Amino acid sequence: MTLVLWGFFYHRLYIRNPSIIEHFEQQTFESNYRVFKNAILRSNLHFQATKKQGCKIDCWIKGATGLDFNSFGYPVSTRYSQQNAPFDPLISEITSDDTDCAQVWIFLMGPLHSRMNTEQGHYRATFRQFNKSCIYRSNKVPDRSIIYRSDKGKVQLLAPVESQ
Repeated sequence: MTLVLWGFFYHRLYIRNPSIIEHFEQQTFESNYRVFKNAILRSNLHFQATKKQGCKIDCWIKGATGLDFNSFGYPVSTRYSQQNAPFDPLISEITSDDTDCAQVWIFLMGPLHSRMNTEQGHYRATFRQFNKSCIYRSNKVPDRSIIYRSDKGKVQLLAPVESQ
């Protein structure tokens, strides 16, 4: 009986009330922003700890994927590999395309990351050439964006201004 009542209230409150679902999606997006911002900070600290070894390629490895850094210690990609790169590789100082942006998000968010840049995906990453930034948008919260500038390590939440 308790399960039936719970199911009724869940359906009544959450499924039939889109404002609750929208609020939940916005809160989830803002939580992902905080997690991503802290992951950028953590990756920079990881880079600083390994900087004495001259590491820029695959400095932080998870499974078979290594995270690549610019000279400022901020993640730019996962496309380079120690095995395939020349001894002194030229790594971009910034993320350079949509794929790099998506790779950084997926690596840093780990199991928390939503599917990225797929038809069923919740998030999409685009590279904005004019200010060299990655823009992360949610299909479920289209009025908010997360902006990452790998040249400065800056992560911002772009949200609509609420009128009073």
